[in-house]
Amino acid sequence: MLEYNLRKIGSRVRGLREHRGWSQTELIEELQRHGGAVGRNTLSSIENGDYIDFKFSFIKAMCEIFNVDTGYLLCEYDEHVSSIQSIQNITGLSDKAIKNLMRWSENNSLEISIVNHLIESEIEKEIRFIKNIATNNDKKQEE
Repeated sequence: MLEYNLRKIGSRVRGLREHRGWSQTELIEELQRHGGAVGRNTLSSIENGDYIDFKFSFIKAMCEIFNVDTGYLLCEYDEHVSSIQSIQNITGLSDKAIKNLMRWSENNSLEISIVNHLIESEIEKEIRFIKNIATNNDKKQEE
């Protein structure tokens, strides 16, 4: 049976909140919208590692809000989702590439749309085009 380190979990909760630049009040509001309402004192206790009675609704809401697995939230592993290793094994993408994809996806950024288009299209054409540009740039630098 896994034993959970409440201080480490609290630190992870605080880190996720601070990474978004949210105050405790802002996180509490998000938790309410996702059905995981807690009070300010409870959130403070959780972040300080002094709270033991986690409700499933809180854990579920946190995972939804921050797009992480429960195992990450509860410090069972250090990747936001357990499938990062699987994605690396299947695609050969680096950890940094996968994390960038996840970050771009969270922000609905243009980068994720471009990458998605490249992957879904006949990527060989785009790769040849990019290689031609790089080759032409190299030739210009040699001149």
